[in-house]
Amino acid sequence: MNADDSRRNNRLKALKSAAVHSAPVVKKIDRRSPLAFLRPYRPVFLALAVFILGVVIVNRRSVSDNGYVLSDHLDECAVSIVSPYGDRTELTMAGLARYILRIEQEGDIHARAYDEADPTAYWKLRISTDKEAGFISNIAKKTLLDYAIRDEIYFIEARRAGFVLDEDRIRDIHYDAEREYFKLSEYQRAVTGLSVDSIEENIKKETLVRDYMVYLNDVAGGNADVGSAYYEGLKETYGITEHTEVTGQFRPGYVTIN
Repeated sequence: MNADDSRRNNRLKALKSAAVHSAPVVKKIDRRSPLAFLRPYRPVFLALAVFILGVVIVNRRSVSDNGYVLSDHLDECAVSIVSPYGDRTELTMAGLARYILRIEQEGDIHARAYDEADPTAYWKLRISTDKEAGFISNIAKKTLLDYAIRDEIYFIEARRAGFVLDEDRIRDIHYDAEREYFKLSEYQRAVTGLSVDSIEENIKKETLVRDYMVYLNDVAGGNADVGSAYYEGLKETYGITEHTEVTGQFRPGYVTIN
């Protein structure tokens, strides 16, 4: 065993040991990036927004666990995306697994602050704002789909524009993927089908998309995210089909946590 292999094995042991004590890790964002402050899922779950943003709780009707098991649907296509250049991408439930996991982990923080004894109560809340209304669980699903689709579109655009990751960044991403994987519970690994390799590929895409969005800030007047005129205009040139017979059954809040 050479010195590099020895260091790698020691690092893996340290990661496994630390996993049980650490919170889930999201890829570090370059502080110089104008997008560094963005956490796209966070606004969906801010419990204080119920009051601060004038959100009205309408009721807590029955939105609950319907017995959906993500691992039974990982190979099913959730969203088909056809680019104006002829590229066709099928975003499977496996491809959504990390998005589902992250949005549930973020939401669970607020769910337990809302009702520690019954965290699912938070996901059952029906809310109304000046922009949208619905159960938090359904709004969370729409949000994760929006950002997963955005990443696919910008990933295609970034590669066509010649964006690549250098070897140093790829090596760092690999270690980040290992760290993230070892922090998953056995249940989370089983239900999501996530592996070090699949997490690594998703972080590579995420990183390339982030780089491309930073570049687009100049083109789009400082905003190229979901909801911006630039992004929504670009999205219109893509053919996007959500397969509701696949996506309609899963409800965030009940897949990888409760």
